[in-house]
Amino acid sequence: MILWNGRFRELYPIAGGIVEPGVRYEDVLRESARRGQFDIPPGEEEAWLASRIENFRCPALDPLETRLAGDRWTLVSTRRTTDGGTVASYVDITRRKRLEAALADLTQVSASAAGSTRERIVAGLDVGSRYLGLSTGV
Repeated sequence: MILWNGRFRELYPIAGGIVEPGVRYEDVLRESARRGQFDIPPGEEEAWLASRIENFRCPALDPLETRLAGDRWTLVSTRRTTDGGTVASYVDITRRKRLEAALADLTQVSASAAGSTRERIVAGLDVGSRYLGLSTGV
């Protein structure tokens, strides 16, 4: 790594303690993962590291979302420079991810409530139709 700023150290406090001029990105990533900087499922550490290192060497067009320890998230955009180097930018998207999760929970609760309301209506129609001797067709 050649350049980084204070915000990088804030986003990645564990990595921030490892970063020094000339340290390879792969080494920073590997050591940060070993120290628990990232939320990587057990047993998937090597595959996760390999995919991140590959993305750094051959950047994807789309940014990568990275889950950090402590339920924090970053969006990593990596691009090649004209001289063959790599530039990566990191954006804290924790708030966005928490809002997305809250919206998903709300949608699920809403769907459950709608389903139970529908079931109550159908049950009510069924009782009413039996009382009147009608078929609801529901």
